[in-house]
Amino acid sequence: MGAGWMMDGGWANGMGFGLHGVGSFIVWGLVLWGGFKLLRAFTSQDQSHEAQGKKAALDILKTRLAKGEISQEEYHKLQEVLER
Repeated sequence: MGAGWMMDGGWANGMGFGLHGVGSFIVWGLVLWGGFKLLRAFTSQDQSHEAQGKKAALDILKTRLAKGEISQEEYHKLQEVLER
């Protein structure tokens, strides 16, 4: 049992008892899962940021109506524009 034993394949012909395939599957699964999570994080931030902007604009519009700065007609016109 010299160095030739290791060169000839040794245990399971270098497959690491079949764990190499499972390990690769786990690594690629984690890489894909991480990429998916990053993609979801970036896209959900954009959507939630836009929704927060619309809510803030509608809140300002309601405040202006309450203060009497704009009429109800103006309020409804601007509300339609903001909700598009």
